[in-house]
Amino acid sequence: MKSFSRASQPLSNVDETAIKQQLDAIDYLQRMTDHQFDRSWEQDSSTLENHLKTLQERP
Repeated sequence: MKSFSRASQPLSNVDETAIKQQLDAIDYLQRMTDHQFDRSWEQDSSTLENHLKTLQERP
């Protein structure tokens, strides 16, 4: 498992599409957390993997 650390230099500019993808990923993880004990909600593992990949691409 990777961990976060303080950046030694400023992050470069990111286009709005990348930010939107990151926010969508965080939103999905939040929904998973909110529904973790809800038997009627099913998470999609491929969606989860894609969102995790998006978040790992950039701190």
